[in-house]
Amino acid sequence: MSDRVNLVDLLGDSLISAQGDPAARVPVRSLDGKTVGLYFSAGWCAPCRKFTPRLLSLYQNLNTGGSRFEVVFVSSDRDEAQFQAYFKDMPWLALPFKDSKLRNSVAQTFGVMGIPTLVLLGPDGKILNENARGAVLQDPEGAGFPWEGQSDLSGGGIRPWKLALLVILMWFLAKLIIN
Repeated sequence: MSDRVNLVDLLGDSLISAQGDPAARVPVRSLDGKTVGLYFSAGWCAPCRKFTPRLLSLYQNLNTGGSRFEVVFVSSDRDEAQFQAYFKDMPWLALPFKDSKLRNSVAQTFGVMGIPTLVLLGPDGKILNENARGAVLQDPEGAGFPWEGQSDLSGGGIRPWKLALLVILMWFLAKLIIN
């Protein structure tokens, strides 16, 4: 994967907003010049529901302070009703729930294996942080925002493939020690 992405190629032409007319579309081009957080989350996910208010606080703090930061919600909800219930109070944008192919493609682009995950992209599309969840928790005021190069895998837990590899390694070592 390249270290930069084109937002229109990645997200399509338009996003939706929970604020205002639900049928209205917001052009992806409106994100030009902003740091963008791709927030992979779902209403059924307890860690997500706990993290969302912290992300909201950071979002408000950064934008009050003059930063140009926008969040795009990428839902993992199970159905449209769950998505709407979770998204309705969010001040940011989202990929349309109905476009599951696009949502899955965006998650695959960044290797998202668990939620919540927050990927940060610079104004030029540069991938700044592949999982800023831990950074948000450790730096809730955003003093070090956008935490470039500080992807925190512990913030989202261990990746499943790493856990599987660790289990296999431990099993192999145990076999060597026992024999």
